Amino acid sequence: MTVPGHSVEQRIEQVVTPLAQALHVELVEIRCLGRGAGSCIRVTIDKPGGIGIQDCEELHHSLSRALDVLDPLPYAYRLEVSSPGLDRPLTHRQDYQRALNKLIRVNLLNDEKKKSCIVGHLQEVTDEGICLKPVASKGGAKPLVTLAWGMFDKGRLEIEF
Repeated sequence: MTVPGHSVEQRIEQVVTPLAQALHVELVEIRCLGRGAGSCIRVTIDKPGGIGIQDCEELHHSLSRALDVLDPLPYAYRLEVSSPGLDRPLTHRQDYQRALNKLIRVNLLNDEKKKSCIVGHLQEVTDEGICLKPVASKGGAKPLVTLAWGMFDKGRLEIEF
């Protein structure tokens, strides 16, 4: 079933979202990788407290049957359902909300195409953006930094020791 103007991921998302909600998990990402018979549909899910293997298995079984009907790709593919892992990017507002009070790194967007980032503890998530408390350096404490959603690209959790 091809819907004009919708990508494969968008069509799959329309099927995954209600299944994920019924299983009380949150859809994080859908990626279609590869071409031809070696391709893979990778679905990443999460929930408060983390995802277990049973969560992945339940969604995999339900989704597999639904995708047999949708038939999103004209060739054989592999379906993977997994948890996001520690190094996954923070892309949606909900991702940042779950990361409150944790150490994150955000890549700043700028016109000069220079790479710069801020590392700090996420203090607040609002409709306008996020607020970070940068990690202290040798110079002492730094003031809070507020970033609008369009000022940065994906963030990532940082591992604290």
